[in-house]
Amino acid sequence: MSPTSPVPVLVAMLAGTLVCFLLSKRYPPVAGSGRFLAIDGLRGYLALSVFLHHSCIWYFYLRTGKWDLPPSQLYAQLAQNSVALFFMITGFLFYSKLLQARHRQFDWQRLYLGRVLRLTPLYLFAMALMLSIVLVSSAGQLHDSPAKVALQVFRWLSFAVLGAPDINNMKIAQVAVARVVWTLRYEWVFYLTLPVLALTVGARPSWRYLLLVVAAIGIACYREFIPVMLLIFAGGMLAAVLARLSTFCTVARSWFAAILAIASLGCAIALFPAGYGFPQCALLAVFFCIIASGNDLFGLLARPTARKLGEMAYSVYLLHGLVLYVTFIYIVGAGRAKAMSPLAHWVTVIGIVPVLLLVCHATYRFIEYPFMQMSRSRGRSEQSAASPVVPV
Repeated sequence: MSPTSPVPVLVAMLAGTLVCFLLSKRYPPVAGSGRFLAIDGLRGYLALSVFLHHSCIWYFYLRTGKWDLPPSQLYAQLAQNSVALFFMITGFLFYSKLLQARHRQFDWQRLYLGRVLRLTPLYLFAMALMLSIVLVSSAGQLHDSPAKVALQVFRWLSFAVLGAPDINNMKIAQVAVARVVWTLRYEWVFYLTLPVLALTVGARPSWRYLLLVVAAIGIACYREFIPVMLLIFAGGMLAAVLARLSTFCTVARSWFAAILAIASLGCAIALFPAGYGFPQCALLAVFFCIIASGNDLFGLLARPTARKLGEMAYSVYLLHGLVLYVTFIYIVGAGRAKAMSPLAHWVTVIGIVPVLLLVCHATYRFIEYPFMQMSRSRGRSEQSAASPVVPV
């Protein structure tokens, strides 16, 4: 069996679907808006695709010590296309909020507080686990000065906006989290640009919020952001506009559009060796605009099983690297893992899938969901106590 065989992708996806089917029977997914059910279902499969991408990287990393893209078009695209679609989802959801609020005063404070409450608790939990791994690997000893280690940890706690360096002179921090935190920097930069994007729909944010755009530009320049990555969010913004057109939605929800969406995604994977280029992103934008307008791919993305997996998407994305690291380094052992055949490697990965999803189900219920509810409760209480909205 080849280490880049596509068979494990299918088996792992089926295993993940089965686990979520069983979970959804005992813990049904939270009821969501009908407009976004397909997007909720899509998220989970994207996160699982990133997990499979990094599982393939681990096979070669154990043998070469180099964390590189896998030598497979399919496995390379599993993560890159998924990240691009995650960015489009963000662009869609938040530009939709701006379009919805274009004739009333927008609560920017609530938006940013909501983002902090949504992203920070689980991120801090992941950082605590990563730091525990560094502590164990360094046998509890300092290999750098306390001030340096404190600064290194602080840079990670900034959502890696200030960088994601090695900690305590141990070159494992990035590998332990599968190098996924870089995408959060782009997410935060997009959030900070929302006040200026609000101007495109006729809203007039306070100058205080417009200053956040300056911070976004500063971060982008400091971290040398790739411009095309920020343009990917525009695909989601386009979908937000199209999803408000009844004629487009009628066409997008047809069986023909479902086939077009699948064909567009297939072409993005099959025709290009890597993602993030303009042609690939254009194909992904076609796929996403159809999904965002209500097409659930013949019911697949709207099922409770898919939405259950979607609930756990952020946990799967942030924690899968830690689960892979613990499995291959501590449980199996680096030496034995390196000697594994491709078949044994993938059997181990598929065995990880139920464990990963059960862990992520727990972190969603006990870490993510309570803070999401806190944000929603605050929004409802403010809305009930607010005076009539003032048109812009």
